[in-house]
Amino acid sequence: MHIVVYANSDSRTCERLNRAIDLVELEDPPEVHADVSLFCQRFRSMEAHPDIIIIMPSSHEELDILIRFQALFENTRTIVILPEREHATLSKGHKFHPSYITYNDDDFKEVTAILTHLKHNQCGCRAGNDVVH
Repeated sequence: MHIVVYANSDSRTCERLNRAIDLVELEDPPEVHADVSLFCQRFRSMEAHPDIIIIMPSSHEELDILIRFQALFENTRTIVILPEREHATLSKGHKFHPSYITYNDDDFKEVTAILTHLKHNQCGCRAGNDVVH
């Protein structure tokens, strides 16, 4: 299962996310990007999209930049981890049409559960846009 992550790799939140992903016991480690422009450039040059994208912006500014490039992520399961619990931030998060939305102060147990489920039930298609938050 190919996972691509956008997150500030120096943050404690990213360390918690990495531990949550490690619990899934993937064959290959996730591809992690900490620079928005390099992350978006990566998607422009991909021949095949990853199975899952995890987007964890650390600020509203990063979230706004990523939203401008949301079309790059349209055909990929997306997990969005938002920087705060404000209604306006949640509305922005929904612009990615994610499979799951959570917040960076959560413990990421649900992220582990979702990734584990997808690993065991992997198929070549994207299942609906059901959002859980």
